[in-house]
Amino acid sequence: MGDLRRYTSNVSHELVNPLSVIKSKAEVTLMKPRSTEFYEKKLSEIVEHAATMRSMIEALLELSRLDLTEKPFDIEPVDLQQVAHSACQGLSLIFNRRGSRWKKKSSPYW
Repeated sequence: MGDLRRYTSNVSHELVNPLSVIKSKAEVTLMKPRSTEFYEKKLSEIVEHAATMRSMIEALLELSRLDLTEKPFDIEPVDLQQVAHSACQGLSLIFNRRGSRWKKKSSPYW
């Protein structure tokens, strides 16, 4: 479990950075009246940093749940072809929303 503790410590330190950025952006924004566009930009940046922190915290919570369980993992076979296909479908939706296209290469595995 030494690796888990080291990872948890590293992630905890990583949380300090986005939190510091959020705090400083908010403080600078509040120093004087600003344009609506400035407020919108800074708030968007704060939301991005908060999302990063949330992801890290969720990963930590998941690790803590794994650490508390003493039973072994239930490992089952996974169809990696299906996983890859689903991932490609999701990416296709993102590309299409942005007006981009991508071409699927032919593969003996598809």
